[in-house]
Amino acid sequence: MGTLVAYTLTGDCEERVQAGMRSGDVETLYQDGFWKNKIVGTDRVLSTHQTQRAAVLAGLQMAVWREVEHIIRNADGTTTERSYYGRLPRSRQNDADEHVPNGTGT
Repeated sequence: MGTLVAYTLTGDCEERVQAGMRSGDVETLYQDGFWKNKIVGTDRVLSTHQTQRAAVLAGLQMAVWREVEHIIRNADGTTTERSYYGRLPRSRQNDADEHVPNGTGT
């Protein structure tokens, strides 16, 4: 069994995450002079920060809460880290979805 890890989101950050889609990955990136967290594939900004460290920590909390991937980018846009916080790694989740017997009850 895995260890349950609880994260607490505070203030406006929590409200923005709860209002967003739960299925999208969280991306931490530098844009327009600020570090931001966005849902991948949208223009919606979930949080804005002065430092990369603050943005990464907020993005981590969001990804854990949403059980999605957290993608961290450098100021030049290159990906430095990808971490998945779902129940199964995506490759294993896709395999499990493909191999579920239909109508067998097992």
